[in-house]
Amino acid sequence: SKIQFVLSGNIHGGALVASYPFDNTPNSILSSVLSTPSLTPDDDVFKHLAGVYSFNHGRMFAGESCKAGAPKFENGTTNGAAWYPLTGGMQDYNYIWHGCMEVTLELSCCKFPPASELPQFWEDNRQSLLTFLGEAHRGVKGFVKDETFTPIEGASMKVRGRDVGFQTTKEGEFWRILLPGIYTMEVFAEGFAP
Repeated sequence: SKIQFVLSGNIHGGALVASYPFDNTPNSILSSVLSTPSLTPDDDVFKHLAGVYSFNHGRMFAGESCKAGAPKFENGTTNGAAWYPLTGGMQDYNYIWHGCMEVTLELSCCKFPPASELPQFWEDNRQSLLTFLGEAHRGVKGFVKDETFTPIEGASMKVRGRDVGFQTTKEGEFWRILLPGIYTMEVFAEGFAP
């Protein structure tokens, strides 16, 4: 909560897919019977981030299932709630409470692969990891300062139409991953007009 993360990859095993928020669904009564997508205001960005990982991976983009009867994932990506809804997931928490774009990366059908397979996992994931990390530089970044150019710490920010906010650092810095387009930034700080 003290350091504003911009991008995060939550690494798991048990499937081969890049899953993006939301994992939670607003209608939890139906979620146990019917899995449907639960989309964030930044769904375009999350689909892009999941695709960046999947299409740079050695096999993930093929969408192959891990075993008979397991789901296949188109392009190796899925919305978390569409796959299986859950409450209290880290990617939803980081996004809602801190504005951090987090994707869950399921890297292996086997949860505990033998050490002899690790070199191949590195080869399959190396380019994906590096390209994914580079996405932290996509979008808008800058500083919020007052009229004397003093940084404003903890200014609340959001992109109009995307109601998940984020804050500036103690140096007044901000970052927000966005796809190319035209956006309106909204900035709020105590003692200042919005």
